[in-house]
Amino acid sequence: MDSAMIVSGSEKSLEELCSILKSCGITQISIINNCAEARRGLVNGEKSVIIINTPLADEFGTGFALYATRTNAGIVMLARAELAEEISYKVENEGVIVVSKPIHKAALIQAVRLAISTHRRIMGVKNENLQLQRKLEEMKVIDRAKCLLIQCLSMTEPQAHRFIEKQAMDMRISKTSVAEGILKTYET
Repeated sequence: MDSAMIVSGSEKSLEELCSILKSCGITQISIINNCAEARRGLVNGEKSVIIINTPLADEFGTGFALYATRTNAGIVMLARAELAEEISYKVENEGVIVVSKPIHKAALIQAVRLAISTHRRIMGVKNENLQLQRKLEEMKVIDRAKCLLIQCLSMTEPQAHRFIEKQAMDMRISKTSVAEGILKTYET
């Protein structure tokens, strides 16, 4: 479920921003009016989208946008037209989308959808990375077990590999479980 954070020093555009987020399928929206509180809000949970309506009460918002890039959220920054180009130059390399004010509803909807898409892509890559790390750890355990079989039982590498695979099939457990059992048996 997608969630959003709106950081805005101004009350007048909040209703419009909320309706745009809801039209993009976001149901959980937290509204915050300063950067210090927003930083604390990022600790509490992952957001899909963060909209920063500049300027803010305690700082302009550029620093917070750069801070927020540490999260997996898509970030959209709203800035006055005369400042948008300068701000974009500062934050675009970090993946922050800058939309100039006055806001065109279609442009903002497109920016929010792009931010959501970016968030989902980042989460997909992150999950794939975790799976690859787990697989690498499993391979390390299996390789250590093979080395022990080679050292302790004078097997060749293909024999050790076949032994682990056969044990896993016969006992209907994973090769990693077999390897962990071998490590417990032969490591002292």
